[in-house]
Amino acid sequence: MIFDSRQQLKQYDKSNMLKSLEEIYLQCQQVINDFNKIRIPSNYKKVKKIVVSGMGGSNLGARMIKSLFFREFKVPFIICHDYNLPAIVDKETLFISSSYSGETEETIYSLKQAIEMGAKIFVITSGGKLEKIAKNEKLPNYKIIPLHNSCGQPRTALGYNIFAQFMIFRNLGLINFSFKQVQEIIRLLKRCNKLYGPEKKEENNLAKKIALSLENKIPIFVGAEFLTANLHIMRNQLNESSKTFSSYLTIPELNHYALEGLKYPKSSKKNLKFVFFNSQFYFFKNQFRIKITEKVLSKLGVPYLEYNLKEKNKLLQSFKLLSLSSWFSYYLSILHRINPSSIRYVDYFKKELRNI
Repeated sequence: MIFDSRQQLKQYDKSNMLKSLEEIYLQCQQVINDFNKIRIPSNYKKVKKIVVSGMGGSNLGARMIKSLFFREFKVPFIICHDYNLPAIVDKETLFISSSYSGETEETIYSLKQAIEMGAKIFVITSGGKLEKIAKNEKLPNYKIIPLHNSCGQPRTALGYNIFAQFMIFRNLGLINFSFKQVQEIIRLLKRCNKLYGPEKKEENNLAKKIALSLENKIPIFVGAEFLTANLHIMRNQLNESSKTFSSYLTIPELNHYALEGLKYPKSSKKNLKFVFFNSQFYFFKNQFRIKITEKVLSKLGVPYLEYNLKEKNKLLQSFKLLSLSSWFSYYLSILHRINPSSIRYVDYFKKELRNI
């Protein structure tokens, strides 16, 4: 196969995304080391609301935290992916402004609003206008030095974005996880390089198998509860890296509407491919809902596959799926004979927007 050889991968992977994927665990380790030197004001621990502003890959850390720790949060938690902020933002709000490039206009606009609204602000960026605002306003911030993101894309800087937000929330006492768990995550991500890397042949490589099964299909990812953010992430990865339109649905919500929409158009049977991610940690009825949903798909003739996560806790299952989706979206781009780092139409759109 074309993705069994690193030399063949280089024909299409012009920006070395492969190296970025293999170094996500190093990104996480770097963030932990960096946060030993970062001090967050003690009054940030007294917040009564949380708002995170970020677009695309820059809000994925917040999404994972919100999904994984949904039942632990005792304060409202909003993810803002637009220009304007909700009226609830005030001096009792923790406001995290996240932009990998530091040039995302929606994030910059909302940060200026948060300053005017008196929020307790923390900035995450690698530079740009966002860094300048943070310096000028003397805002607590984490500047990402991307030592381990060769291709330079935000979606391959997941270790930086996710762990930076994990560390902020942990240090403020808003979520509870130990450094033992952190080290388990890092070891898992490192091990995934062997499970899903180019040297592991297709017959024993789940990432390659999924990529092959999704070629010329519209993937619909399905999961529940603490893996909802993972579904969002893999949808983004397929769109950007694989240049493949995809979407996701969540259990139990999809059972109340989506199944009736699969009969037409008739081409759905040929074009769609459902991918289910099941877990023993789902509420027991949601586990059964997945099985019944698969029965309905069989009746309709819509193809699907299921992957059961088996790691010992929710954190490890989520990060295992994060690695898996990063790899299969990469392999699918190679099957399409395209550069996974290229985002031609996103770049075109941003260029046109600057002319307004």
